[in-house]
Amino acid sequence: MRSLIDRFSSPLAVRSGTIALLFAIVALFLLTGNRVAAAPRATEAEENVLRQLWQRHQTNTTEHAHIAEICARIEARYPDFAFLPIVRCIAAWHYLQEGRIDESANLWLRIENDASRDPMGRAALRMARTWLTRIDREHVRKALRKVYSENVRYPRNLEPLREMDARQQPPLADRWGDPWRYEWTQFRFLNVSEGQHYRLESTNIRTTSDLHEALNIGYGDGLTLRPVRLLGFASDRQTLEFTTTTTPAESVTLAQGASYQGQSLVYVGAQIVILADTDHWGIFSRPNP
Repeated sequence: MRSLIDRFSSPLAVRSGTIALLFAIVALFLLTGNRVAAAPRATEAEENVLRQLWQRHQTNTTEHAHIAEICARIEARYPDFAFLPIVRCIAAWHYLQEGRIDESANLWLRIENDASRDPMGRAALRMARTWLTRIDREHVRKALRKVYSENVRYPRNLEPLREMDARQQPPLADRWGDPWRYEWTQFRFLNVSEGQHYRLESTNIRTTSDLHEALNIGYGDGLTLRPVRLLGFASDRQTLEFTTTTTPAESVTLAQGASYQGQSLVYVGAQIVILADTDHWGIFSRPNP
């Protein structure tokens, strides 16, 4: 299969990475079509498809519509794909980058509703709630602007939003069900009247609540762990040694499902290692023992 993918990836091929990826999807379908969806471990063919998608995602960071389309093709061809939560998250992120907010929100909702209890599913659930909370916050901001336009100042609390028509009322809590943290703030160097500026945050994601600021962060920039060495098993869970990209570098040991500074080790396979934080996934080559 590798040699055929290499052939499709020659300089003469149009959109070579896409062609190689689509061929890998076909190979996956033929080789693993009867795999039980609930199997605890992905096949190497599935890992190969995810690696190729990841390469496209990493090297074509501005081709948002194209990457989202590839993700949709993977799901359509193989709905029981072991890494479907990751594929959907990548697509939803690209939709957001392109300004297709409703499509992104619908996909995040599917991720939230379909999340499993394994480490990958839990990471996908956290990620979906994080991005949906940011999208919901934009609706709250829109409602606050409406109040401001009528009163020339923002409300002291969010009670006026409760009185809005049901069609205009924004979410009054984040995706964990916790009420928004809202308060008036003052401009640092300007002496202006009260109610001209405010702070609006989710208590679960705090200073990272702003959608546009989050979208300006490079994909995976918050993931500072890099796999170095396989260490064996602890309580039937694969354990790895990591180093950090920080200065000075630190050595970190994690078992699958464990976390370090908000970064979770969600999968260790035959070819790849997958990490996740609240916003992004990180896919790395599996290290040697």
